[in-house]
Amino acid sequence: MDWLDRRHIADLDPRAERALRAAGQSFLNDALAEQYLAEAADLAPEHPAVLIAHYRYHLYKHHYPEAEDFARRCLAQVAAKLGLPSELLATQSSHADFTSDDPLIRSWLYGMQALSYVVLGRGREAEGKAILRKVIEVDPSDQTKTGILLTVIENAEPAD
Repeated sequence: MDWLDRRHIADLDPRAERALRAAGQSFLNDALAEQYLAEAADLAPEHPAVLIAHYRYHLYKHHYPEAEDFARRCLAQVAAKLGLPSELLATQSSHADFTSDDPLIRSWLYGMQALSYVVLGRGREAEGKAILRKVIEVDPSDQTKTGILLTVIENAEPAD
């Protein structure tokens, strides 16, 4: 079986999964990679794997506005499934057991980290730090090591 046709995401249309693999393989060719990402989005526009692939592509290409959009779309899906507020910073530790190893909880925590990366990359330092502080607030056990990340950011030299 060809690598492009292998299946790992059971609930994703096989053609969309193949398009995502082809997009990754075509990363250096922007037009082709974006064509494959669009194909996957046409087949499964709201599938988490498709949204995450778009986020990662745009993040690695430093297309921060697009990456932020996809990060927020991913987080909105996870928040809805968990019954969390749509306003991310309104989330409180009482809304869910954020110390759980539940995959949805971890997706929300890491999704918040991902969002902070692009917000910081867009120069919105206070907002990026607020997002990281929210993760630390709801998960005092710091299973994602967000505290270390925030410390590094706060101790970094200002960019010239």
